[in-house]
Amino acid sequence: FKASRRRTTYLFPVAIALASAIIVFALDAATRRQWIGVPSGFYLASSSLGRIAHLAAFAGAMLACFHISREYALGTVKAAWVRPVSRGAWWWGKLISAVAASAALFVVAAAVVVAVSWLKPGFADLVETQVMIHPAGRLGLRLSLAIALTLCAVVATTAVSAAIAAACNGPGTAIAATLALWGAMSLLSVFPEAQPWLPTTCLSLPAEQMTAMSAGLPLPREWGDGERQTHDVAPFTG
Repeated sequence: FKASRRRTTYLFPVAIALASAIIVFALDAATRRQWIGVPSGFYLASSSLGRIAHLAAFAGAMLACFHISREYALGTVKAAWVRPVSRGAWWWGKLISAVAASAALFVVAAAVVVAVSWLKPGFADLVETQVMIHPAGRLGLRLSLAIALTLCAVVATTAVSAAIAAACNGPGTAIAATLALWGAMSLLSVFPEAQPWLPTTCLSLPAEQMTAMSAGLPLPREWGDGERQTHDVAPFTG
């Protein structure tokens, strides 16, 4: 009810949809000039997916910080807790709504990326010198899997941000703590032992896998390994 009365509820999806479309058009221009990749809809969609995943996760983290910490800053949490609602129910309601908002933002961005990629170069078989590398059906299934795995990672990062916001007394403090943790995870990502447990790593892992497949390159890892890694991080962080 509160979200439906705020302008940001409608501005965030529009802004992330425009940003996603701009990313796809920019990558399409780069591939047509042979600067990067191949001019394929699957390559455009997967390359854009890795970029918008971090954008959607960051937007979800900011929404979680404002959604929870603002209640402490304004003092409205006291009015909520004196009602016949347990603190656990209040927390789970905030967490579910924050996760739902970040997931919706990513779904909107992914839908725009797939639609523009389909309308612009289109989805076709990957063929090199008259040799079939990957049929369009297989690429489409793997793209759907990459989107689903990235969505799990976005939800996990939002849950981490919500936990940080619950421990802070204001949105500013929560945002600063979230940015500090984000930077720490980026530094830890250089160590192979820490990568499987970092939500920021799993944000780009499925897209990197799909990008390599759509370009006909050797896959960084098996699809099953990436699926288990992403699903292991989501319950661990939640």
